[in-house]
Amino acid sequence: AVLCLSDWHYGQVSNNIWNEYNTEICNIRVSKLFDKVSSALREHDVSTLHVALLGDFVNGAIHTGSRVAAEENTCEQLMHVSEILANFINALSVYVDNVNIYSTYGNHARTIQHKDDSIHSDNMERVIPWWLKQRLSGNNKINVVDCEFYEFIYFNVCGYNIVCTHG
Repeated sequence: AVLCLSDWHYGQVSNNIWNEYNTEICNIRVSKLFDKVSSALREHDVSTLHVALLGDFVNGAIHTGSRVAAEENTCEQLMHVSEILANFINALSVYVDNVNIYSTYGNHARTIQHKDDSIHSDNMERVIPWWLKQRLSGNNKINVVDCEFYEFIYFNVCGYNIVCTHG
């Protein structure tokens, strides 16, 4: 099975006619997602879960308005969302024999606001797979795969080549 996770924008605060979102709601949504994914893993007797982390897990600091309105600063966002992901993936590993984690990064954790002035790979979200590798090293079911193509993820599932990026 393949699970794609993207655009959590942890730290963002929104409350408008379309949506309400904050760190508490993010945690509630992750809990609901866990229930759905773990149920599907059991129902389909999945042996290997491929998790594609596609970026923008933090809201970051590249936009002044969102930085001012954020519940947490970017470092706190990165630390908290990395731990949420670690706990989420670790808990899912109970339902499968193997978990492979692939990771790329989005644009919200760039270190420079203007994309034309930034080095694309100078992105704080690159810390997430590093943290997951450290944090989950005691779980022999989990493999954090090093990305060899910068912002692109490549893997094979049941004979199908899959390429992912933040886009």
